[in-house]
Amino acid sequence: MEPNDRRGEILDSAEAVFLLRGVRGATVDEITSRAGIAKGTFYLYFDSKDAAREALRERFGAELLIDVVAALKRKNRTQAVGAFIAAVVDFKVRNRAATALISHPSEGSPPAESEQAIGAAFARFLADGARAGDFDVKDPQTLATLLYGSLRASFEEPGAAADPDRIRDAAQELFRAVLLRKRRKK
Repeated sequence: MEPNDRRGEILDSAEAVFLLRGVRGATVDEITSRAGIAKGTFYLYFDSKDAAREALRERFGAELLIDVVAALKRKNRTQAVGAFIAAVVDFKVRNRAATALISHPSEGSPPAESEQAIGAAFARFLADGARAGDFDVKDPQTLATLLYGSLRASFEEPGAAADPDRIRDAAQELFRAVLLRKRRKK
């Protein structure tokens, strides 16, 4: 078996155990038992249970990044905003339980590289839209952080994400109000 395949199997097992027992309640023994591997094999790939959790965060983020980049490539920027929102909402709905467990980094750890890449892609999109006159944006980086952060946070509060359609609609309203305010003034 290839090392990346084994690593993926361990992560699949860790995700299942985290969902069943919570990150705090999960043990490396449970993860290795579910994966059918020796404890030493786990430690060839991960230093700790928290390292496996961080790897899951990165894996989920990398999957979302693919969807986000595709959404932002639309020629019509207003449609791209809607596609971006839909990509994030749909991903969070498909992976709700898992992302709820692993959304927040361990104390002191930086955001996942993929999360930084999503923010950077959205900031570039906003900057390009501002240069083209499509958006009224003065600080694309900060605005991207705030808008994307608010969308993510809507799924991270207990009970807040009960209705993805409401989140999608509210996000569309917020993003359009912020991004298109200059065009409405004309």
